[in-house]
Amino acid sequence: MAILKNIVALLLLHQHLLHDAMALEYCLTESFSGRCEADHVILMTSATFGRMDLGRCVQRNYGNHVGCRADVMNQMDQACSGRRGCELSVSDHALIKTQPCPKDFASYLDAEFVCVKVRYGKRKKFKYKNQMKTRGSKK
Repeated sequence: MAILKNIVALLLLHQHLLHDAMALEYCLTESFSGRCEADHVILMTSATFGRMDLGRCVQRNYGNHVGCRADVMNQMDQACSGRRGCELSVSDHALIKTQPCPKDFASYLDAEFVCVKVRYGKRKKFKYKNQMKTRGSKK
C-alpha cells in the first residue's frame, strides 16, 4: 500500500510540474503560443533563439553551425509576460533581427513559461494632506 501511495504522489508531482513549467521548441515556420487559465498570467522564464541543439527543428549540423544562440527573453517578456495568452510567430522581426546564426541557416525558439496566479487588491483612495485649493480670479 505504501508503494502505491508513493507512485500516486510521484504522478501528481509530475503532473503539477508539467502544468507549472511549459518549455517547448518552436521551429521557424511555427508560432509560440502561451495560454493560462482564468486568474493566471504568463511569466516567461527563459527564451533563446538560434540553433542550440540538434532536435526536431534542427536535424543536421552543416559545417558546425549548432550552438549559435541569442537570449531573447526581453522580446518574449514584452510580447507575453503579464498576459493571459499570447501568440508570436518564430519568424517575427523582433526575433529574426537578433541573427545569432548565419543567415542561410534556420533558427528556432526555445521558450519556457509558467502561469502565475494573479491577486487583485482593493483600490485605495489617497487623500493629500496639503491639498491646494484654487479660486477663480476676478476679471
